[in-house]
Amino acid sequence: TNVNESFERSDVVALSPAEKSGLHEGDVMLAVWGRSIRYMPPGEVLKKLSAPGVMDIQITFSRRMQVYLPYTSGSYNDLLGAKLGFSEMDGLIVEEVYPGGEAAKAGVKKGDIIASVQGQSTRYMPMQDVLRTIKSRKGDTLFLTIKRDVVLWKKF
Repeated sequence: TNVNESFERSDVVALSPAEKSGLHEGDVMLAVWGRSIRYMPPGEVLKKLSAPGVMDIQITFSRRMQVYLPYTSGSYNDLLGAKLGFSEMDGLIVEEVYPGGEAAKAGVKKGDIIASVQGQSTRYMPMQDVLRTIKSRKGDTLFLTIKRDVVLWKKF
C-alpha cells in the first residue's frame, strides 16, 4: 500500500487486503480504530497499520462520489435511490439503498455517512436544505463525500 502525506490512497494492489476491504484509489483515511489520524504523526499511523500480530484493522475513510440524478418527479428517495436519516452522533446517514437506484450505481452503501453534499458540510445542515439541494440537481450530477468504516484483514 502506497500512501502519500495526506494518507490518500495512491494505488490499490490487486487482491490486497485494501482491495478486499473495498478501498479505492483516491480514498482518504480519516481514523484508525476510531482515533483520528489528524492527531497522530505519520509514523504512528504506519505503525498501527503494520503492527505485528494484529490480524485486522478498523479504519474510517472518506470518498468523493458522483450520483447522476434523473430528471423525474417524485421524492428525494426516488430521485437519489436511497433513504436518508439523521443520527445525533454521525449526522446524515444512509438508512437504505434501493437496488438498481442511482445511489447503488454510484457505490453508496447502507450505513454510509454523508459528510458533504455539493461541497457543503452536512454536519449542521438542516435536513430540508439537504433535500432541497438534492432536488435542485435533477437531470444533473450530485456530488457527495461519504465516510465509511471498513475492516482490513492483514495477511500473515
